[in-house]
Parts: sequence; structure tokens; C-alpha cells
Amino acid sequence: MNNNKNNNHLYLFILFLAASLFLSSCGEDAQTTPEELQSMMATTEIAPGDICAYGGVRIDTGIDENGDGELDEDEVDETEYMCNEYNPALPAVVATSPAPDDTDVAVSTTVNAVFNRNMDPVTITDETFLLNDGDADVAGGISYSDTIAVFTPSAVLAPYTTYTATVLTGVKDTGGQALVAEYAWSFETGDALADNEGPEVVSTVPADGTAGVALSTPFTAAFDEPLTPSTVDQTTFLLEDGDGTPIVGDVTYSGNTATFTPSSTLCLETVYTATISGGDDGAVDLWGNPMEADYAWSFTTQARSWSAPVKIESLTVWDASSPTLAMDDAGNAWVGWRQWDGSYNDGWMNRYDVDTGWGTEDMKVNSTGNTVGATYIRMNSDGHTVAIFTNNYPRLYAGCYDPLSDTWDGFTDLGGTFDGFDFAINDTGYVFIVKSVSDNIYAERRVLPAGGWEGDTLLELGAMQDIYPRVAIDENDRALAVWWDTLGGSNHLNYNRYDGGWDEDESVAYGASISGYSWYGLRMDAVGNGMLYFLGNIGEGTGLYEIRYDSGEGTWSAPRRIDSGTSTPLSAVVAMDPSGCALATWLENDGTADSVFVSRYDAGSDTWSEPLQIDGLDYTAKSPTAGVDQSGNGYVLWEQNNGADADDIYVARYDVSAGTWSLPKMLEQGAGNAQHAVLTVNDSGQAMAVWAQEDPEDDNHYSIYAARLE
Repeated sequence: MNNNKNNNHLYLFILFLAASLFLSSCGEDAQTTPEELQSMMATTEIAPGDICAYGGVRIDTGIDENGDGELDEDEVDETEYMCNEYNPALPAVVATSPAPDDTDVAVSTTVNAVFNRNMDPVTITDETFLLNDGDADVAGGISYSDTIAVFTPSAVLAPYTTYTATVLTGVKDTGGQALVAEYAWSFETGDALADNEGPEVVSTVPADGTAGVALSTPFTAAFDEPLTPSTVDQTTFLLEDGDGTPIVGDVTYSGNTATFTPSSTLCLETVYTATISGGDDGAVDLWGNPMEADYAWSFTTQARSWSAPVKIESLTVWDASSPTLAMDDAGNAWVGWRQWDGSYNDGWMNRYDVDTGWGTEDMKVNSTGNTVGATYIRMNSDGHTVAIFTNNYPRLYAGCYDPLSDTWDGFTDLGGTFDGFDFAINDTGYVFIVKSVSDNIYAERRVLPAGGWEGDTLLELGAMQDIYPRVAIDENDRALAVWWDTLGGSNHLNYNRYDGGWDEDESVAYGASISGYSWYGLRMDAVGNGMLYFLGNIGEGTGLYEIRYDSGEGTWSAPRRIDSGTSTPLSAVVAMDPSGCALATWLENDGTADSVFVSRYDAGSDTWSEPLQIDGLDYTAKSPTAGVDQSGNGYVLWEQNNGADADDIYVARYDVSAGTWSLPKMLEQGAGNAQHAVLTVNDSGQAMAVWAQEDPEDDNHYSIYAARLE
């Protein structure tokens, strides 16, 4: 009940009183007889209250006049109190609302107990925090936050009634130390003034329109009066993202404040809307009055930032080169690269796990005398992954990763030499590889996770040289394959479409011929509309063009030029979001050096923006690449010469809501050359960049580095 020091004082005090009483009943000639009246002392433990704020002992002394061996109330001559001192080392109630002996308390009040330390919320329940009206315990809800326990009655209290609140010793602090004694106090309610007005939200955290909100912050709404706790839950306090998708979370109510705590981390740079429901099915005050209407407010989470570069492989003897990567919607990623072993290149990979970070590099393909030429990775939203390594036959070695079992199924030799290939995977697990073998185009399908490779299907029947195929898949398992047909020495585009089976190949009818090409690719939106982009000459000089495929009509558009036309573009890449909006990036010479240009395609208006230079840096840029999230925010990554015979890695971001580009940011911080930079962006807006970084202490050694946008 109290500390040792206080106990020692108490025992000495009681011993002194007992000795005094004994001596006062004895004299020099005193004799004890059965009839002699006895002096007595009685002690009673008292709870914290007005007399002893932290409890103590009441000491009663008097004469046992009726000789029954007990000190009755009418026999008490004197009363003393020995109070416990406040001990900050022990948990205690240090304040209350209403205060002890308060009168004229509002019948809609909540009852609060403030502790001197953080308490264990699990121990603060309707069995350890009680409110009694003199006849029975009052029903209500219990909540705890920031050292304050709150009892919210289920209905308004009765007027002109004395209530007693009690915090029992079952309440413990976070270290498991219980209250040394129960704490009780009383107050009296006043008049029951009728309340016919519904509750109102008076403040929110964060406030409406706030930007830069932390991802793990709980969201609160404070009301002008107490609510019926049972009307504040996941059905009346809602949180949704910009697409109207509900966010799962826990809802609590304490005092006059409702709190929504998301079950998982929110997304960066995302607008969220919180809503407190009104009306008959919404929040209700203790009088039974509903909030008149829904109350909603919005906020934007904090901006993303790039992490410091991390070396993700420890094979320090020889060079690593040509990295590639892919990421799922949760942010898990695979990175692949080729690693020189002193004689040949081998195929290596490493995985990033959002919970545990980077793993340990692992050799997936041993060169065994035939060096690995390149690595390629594709991943769908739930983490199923396909990786392909090429060697110098050339041949393809393909492996598939199952995130549920965290295993690769081995890397299969798909057979035959090839002259160009491409592959794609969608969220249902469909995988298509298209490849040029002996001047013919073949496709091979696999359905993950259980299916195997199904064998080659010939996609074209022509007699010309067919090379460099591209493929894309929509979310309805429809695929589009495109390739070059070198008819009569000129380059023509042919295609085939898969919808449950492959059709006959056809020519891409776009109303022009192409005399020369490089850097081309195929993109597809979620419903099968395609975009083919290429660098080529269709009679007005080499430019960056796009041709769109309408999946509904089964037709191709005429070519449309994307670049400015002032110089010959180089190194073009286009990225597309699920809605069909796209971001193109390429190099153009600005009169001094090759610079990074961009243009954005808006699917709604079917228009491209004016070309824009985004690097703004001196010296030559190289190899830009792009990625977009499902909202249309975009990123462009490139290599930029620093004027000291070395390249650095830069990135810039497009904000779709503002329609603006950020300034370039240098990602790598090494003193040596950086090269082979690649980028991936998932639908939720997470991004990762990897590259090969030169070790300044060994000009012949490159290692693989990665940076994440978090």
C-alpha cells in the first residue's frame, strides 16, 4: 500500500500509541481485574480521497466501555490519520474529471482518470474502471490514451444524483506494476437540460487540405459533445484513397475524440478522404441525437524520397554489369545481372523483401563455357516473376519464381538459337515469350503458378526475314505481338493477336513505310489497347513515332511524331499506365550535347504534350528510361556525364496532379563511373533504380548498386 519508509513511520506511530495507552492504564498500585475498563486502538485502511489523496490508515482510540473486546463507534475518543506519501515510482491516479466532490456536473459528462505514467490499456476495462449511481454500476465504454482513462456512459446520467467512480488495483502500468490501492471519488450531477441538437465535428487531425502527412499517423475527429460509443466504429468512421477504395483500420473512441488507425502503412503522395457518417446510421450523442450530415475532410500523405545507394552484391573479384529489375505492387523486387568470373559471365540475382530488406546474391545460371549475354526480368503485381538469361549461342534460359513458396523452378533451356525476343506477364499469371528463330516468329505460353511451358506456336507464314519481336498482355489474357518483316530490303511491321488462341499474322496498316529503325517497343493498357513506338524515317527524317492499336476495332492508327523534329532523337523509351496514359523519353542534341527530353500522352484527349527538356545539365546524357504508376505520376532515369570522364545517375519526377517536373536528382554518390542504369515503378508509386558502379580503388571492377523511392 505504501513504500517501506512510510510503513516504518506508521509502525512506529502505532507502537507509540499502543505504549502510551498501556502506560496510561497502569499505575504503581494498579491491579488488573475482569471488570476493569480497557483502553483500545483500532486501525482501518482508507482509500485515496479528500482526507488522504493517496490512501492511508485511520487510527481510532478509546475505552472499551462495554467490555466486548472491540472498539465501537460510540467508544471512539480520538481519531488520527496516517496518510501515504505520493511515490512517483509507483502508478497512481493524479487527477480526475469531474473532480472529487464536484457538484452540478453535466449529465452528459464523461468520467476521466489521469495517471502519472503510461498504463497498460489491456488492464483498463469495465471490470477495473467502474461508475456507480449508489444502486448499481452504470453501463458504458472504456478507452485509454496518453495516460488518460475515459469512461463514457452509454446514456446520459440521472440528474441530481451522486455517482462514485472507482479505479481498482487490477489496473497496471506498462511494466506490470499495479496501483497500490484502489482510487475512488464522487461527484453530483445537476439539472437534466434537454439536448435536441446533434453532435458536430469541431476539429480534425490532420486538418482538411493538409499535405505531407506521415504514413503511420492515426487520424482523429473531435466532437463538441460526448457520443454514444457504440455508434463510433468502422461503419461510421471511414477512410478511402483517391479511387474510393476503403482503407482497413481500427476505430476507437475516447472522451470526445474518435480515432482511425490504419491496419497497414498508407501510400506515399496519395490523397485520402476521411468521413464521419451522419444521419440515423451515423454518429449519435448521449441524448440519442444523430449528427445531421456526413462530415468529410481530405489530406495528402508525405512525399516520397530516394534512399541512399546500397551495394547489393559482394562478389568483389570481378566486374558486374547489365543489371535489370522488376517490382510487385507491395514493393518486393528481383534484380538480375551478369558477373564475370575471370573467364565467362554468369547469371546472378538478388531479392529485395519489403519486410527484411536485401537478401544474399545467388547464381542462377552458370556459364559452363558459354558466357551469359544479358538478363531480363518481368514481374506481376503479386510477385510472380519470370527471369530470362541469354548466352552466346545464343539461347534462352527461363525460370519462374513463386512468391508463396519463395522458390524458383529452375532455369529451362527453351531451345533454338534466336535473333531477338521479348516476353510479358500479367496479373492472372499468363506469360508469353515471343522469339525470332531461323527468321520465323514463335510464341510460347505458360500460365503461372502451376503450368509449364507449352511449346512453340508459329505466328507468321511469310517467307521474309522476321526479326525483333515485341509482346504485351492485358488483364483479360489477350496478347499482342509485333515484329519487323524485312520485305524487299525495307522494314515493315507485322503483328498477331492472341484471344484464346493466335490469329493469322497481318501487316500493321499505318499508311507509311519505314526506311530504317531502332529503339522500338510495344505497350498495352489494361483493356488491350496497344501503343507501338519506334525511331524511324517515314519520309520526313528520323523521328520518334507512335502507332496506336484499338482493341475494340482491331485497327492501327497512322504514325504520329512525338519528338520536336529539330534533331535526330536517340534512345527512346515509352512507359504506359493501366489507363493508357503514357510517358515518352528520348535524347536530342540541344546544340551542345545530347539532352533528355520527355512528352506525356493523355489517353482521354488523345494528345501528346510538347517535348520538354528536363535534364538542364551540362555535358552529354545517355540511356534514359521511364516508369509510371497507376495514377500517372512518372519517373525518368538517365546517365549524365560529369565532365570528368565519368557518368552519374540522375532521376526526375513528373507530378500528375501539378503537371510539373521536379529538378534532376543525382542518385549515386560514388567517385567512379556509373553505367547501365535501369528503373522500375509499380502501380502504387514505389520505384527502384539499379546500376553498375565503378569502384574508385579498382578501375576494372564494377558492383551493382540500388536505390529505392520510399
